[in-house]
Amino acid sequence: MSITCDISVPVPSTPIFITATNAQTQVNIAWTDTSNDETGFKIYRKLNSEASYTQLATGIVINSYVDTTITEGQTASYYVTAYNSNGESGKPVAVTATLDN
Repeated sequence: MSITCDISVPVPSTPIFITATNAQTQVNIAWTDTSNDETGFKIYRKLNSEASYTQLATGIVINSYVDTTITEGQTASYYVTAYNSNGESGKPVAVTATLDN
C-alpha cells in the first residue's frame, strides 16, 4: 500500500486576527484570510456551558460570519479554520464574546 500526497495544493494557512464582537442581538465574527488556496472557512463555537467546540458553520467564503443563534447573556468562544481538498488549517487562538443588549 502507498499513500500519495499532492503538495501542489497544501492545507491552507490558518486565519489570523479573529474578532468576536457583541452587536446586541448577534455576535459578529471576523478574521483575516492568510491564504489564497482555501475552498472556504469553518466556524467553531463553544458556549461556556458546553465542554467542547462544535462546528457552527461551514462553506463560508467571505471573512466574516454572524452568529444569530446565541441568546442574551450567553458567553461563547469561537475559532475559525480555512479548508480545501487537502484538509483543514491549524486551529487558531479562540476569541470570546458575551451577548449583551
